[in-house]
Amino acid sequence: MEGLWPTHETSFRLSIPPGAELGLLGFAASADVRGLLALTAHLGHALTRSVVPVRPDASIATTSRAVYVLLPGGGSAAATRLAKGALTSIRSSFGDFATRGDRPC
Repeated sequence: MEGLWPTHETSFRLSIPPGAELGLLGFAASADVRGLLALTAHLGHALTRSVVPVRPDASIATTSRAVYVLLPGGGSAAATRLAKGALTSIRSSFGDFATRGDRPC
């Protein structure tokens, strides 16, 4: 997910068949936020709670800097719909920190 492998290796590791239509969403906290690892883990948990009930076929991967959601068979329209719902969920999970851009202490 961080672009370290060639495309064919990434597809193999994620069990993606050739020619599959995918949607990919990426969510990240600001790079200068304190407690980035904990915040990224919390973001991953919040996304899992909001995405899995709607799209149980989605794969969610958390790295040290970001959370990625892979949607099989979900082109850009499906990814856009899911992103809007996920952002609403994140706002409720993070409260004012997500809407105002404040940094938690």
